[in-house]
Amino acid sequence: MTYRDIFIGILMEATGLPRGEIESVVLEAERNPLVKQRHEEEIPDDRAERIMTDLRSDLGGVRRWLLEGWNRAHRTSSPREQ
Repeated sequence: MTYRDIFIGILMEATGLPRGEIESVVLEAERNPLVKQRHEEEIPDDRAERIMTDLRSDLGGVRRWLLEGWNRAHRTSSPREQ
């Protein structure tokens, strides 16, 4: 399992969106030169399960993190109406 697999799985659980939509967003984000994580790195199954369990225990925090990121992106990408 890769970090990308974990990330996609948790985002699917947190948002209820289908895999294809989540994958396209993750792959687009990975093309950003500011993203330096190694999502393709394979990790042992026991470590992957621990990470998934930890993230599942705080899906509300994952949702907050997504909303904060969306708000930041929205503020920086579109001019405010006056």
